[in-house]
Amino acid sequence: MSRRLLLSLALLVGAFVLFFSPSEARADKVVLVNGGAVRGTVVEETRRYVKVKKKSGMVITIRRDEIDRVEKTDWKKVLQEREAKLKRDDLDGRYQLAVFCKDHALDQDAERLCKEVIARDTNHEDARRFLGYRQVKGEWLRGDALKRALGLVLYKGKWITPEEQGRLEAERAARVAEKARARKRPVPASAGRSEAGALPRPALPQAEEDLLKAVRGSGSVERREEAARALSAKGGAAQQALRDALNEELSQARAKVSKHFERSKGKIRAKLARKIVTLRQKALGIIFDKSIYPDANHGASGQPVVDKAVGELIRAYDHPLESLRDDDKLVGLLAEVERLAAWAQRYGGSESTYAQIEAELAAEAKQSIDMRRFPVDGTDAKVLRQSQEILLYNQKKKSSATEQERACIRATNEYRMLFGLRALKLHEPLMRAARGHSNDMEQRRFFDHMSPVPGKRSPGDRCKAEGASYAGENIAMGMNTGRGAFNAWYTSSGHHRNMLMKGHVSIGIGNSQSGRYWTQNFGYDNPK
Repeated sequence: MSRRLLLSLALLVGAFVLFFSPSEARADKVVLVNGGAVRGTVVEETRRYVKVKKKSGMVITIRRDEIDRVEKTDWKKVLQEREAKLKRDDLDGRYQLAVFCKDHALDQDAERLCKEVIARDTNHEDARRFLGYRQVKGEWLRGDALKRALGLVLYKGKWITPEEQGRLEAERAARVAEKARARKRPVPASAGRSEAGALPRPALPQAEEDLLKAVRGSGSVERREEAARALSAKGGAAQQALRDALNEELSQARAKVSKHFERSKGKIRAKLARKIVTLRQKALGIIFDKSIYPDANHGASGQPVVDKAVGELIRAYDHPLESLRDDDKLVGLLAEVERLAAWAQRYGGSESTYAQIEAELAAEAKQSIDMRRFPVDGTDAKVLRQSQEILLYNQKKKSSATEQERACIRATNEYRMLFGLRALKLHEPLMRAARGHSNDMEQRRFFDHMSPVPGKRSPGDRCKAEGASYAGENIAMGMNTGRGAFNAWYTSSGHHRNMLMKGHVSIGIGNSQSGRYWTQNFGYDNPK
């Protein structure tokens, strides 16, 4: 068998088997119509798409028309099998199993395993932090004890700084004084109605009013929940008043999280910018290190390491809520939201879960911080401005590019911009060279960078014939979409590195007539 045929077969396998790595052999499996498979944890299914979360944290969206079937793993059974193999004194193994549980929505088992670790090693740092503990002056604390140790004070059921307490009490004193002055004024005709014109709720017996105050008050969490439980048990008007109070408190708690992001935008962006610079360097170092991400077998042995590094970078950009878990004030605000959401569901009959609320807050945080629009340093500012201009140029440029070819260009440019690399300009001569090669491969039934067509033997020959310079080429087969082709190149080390070359200036994508063959050409030209 010739070396060229071996290379073609290797490329063919790489094109069909997307996002697979040996470490994900036990995972949910989305089998594609082209014979490939995506492995990970299925986190969402609709009639239009399936979302799969990779071990790195990256979430991949796959259209239904690209899917043959979905094979789900019984993660509880996998847990039982792995736990049965653990030795009693293997605490690190038990902790890693807890992380596995967390990744696969087995939260109760994750907590149980970490508690078992702590029972045998009270200073196991990873297990402690997993359960929300922090070490203060040599003592592991969490919950209310941690808040007190950090200097926070409990004020009306919320943990705040002494300075904030002073401000709130001053504001309250001002409101009381204003109400005292208002008693001396004539009562308006609209008194007794809310802003929306609704009648106020009926007065409750004093004992129930006291319970309602306790729920909204500054007592301990245990006392507040006890009052909520008692009101819920009474039913009727008491439970309705509780439901209204919890919804109002929850709304205010959510607003405080949103306000925290609005007030702290500058500091948060600066913190994330420093993190992004570090994560960019780390990910690029891994991608271009052939000892980690080798050319052999398309870098399959190093792909999980790449996925993890890229996933961390994407989370820093797109998930500020997740990236700022070391922000003590934010942690406190979220803890109150989680507590109130649980009470509203447990005692007020609310259908909203904390997971849903957290997802909404995460989306708000992403929109508010919007790191993709802001440079991380001075050098990045110039490149980002150029890239934004190029994206606009590509969008407006009249071209023969199809919707899916444009989608592939967008995916490539979005990925380059993650690393602070300049976006690539759509170049029509490269488009013609790429599309011509894809059609030649389809019609003449070959799959190779070298072509049997006279005058089009090498990628450089093909680009030169169309009037373009040549800097690199990727090919793929078996994908139905432009993003599918990008994904294939992402999971192949040589192709992956090719998409991130700093010297590239222009790009052309060519999809064959059947839509199954893809060519990606890079050039040094700067089209006007």
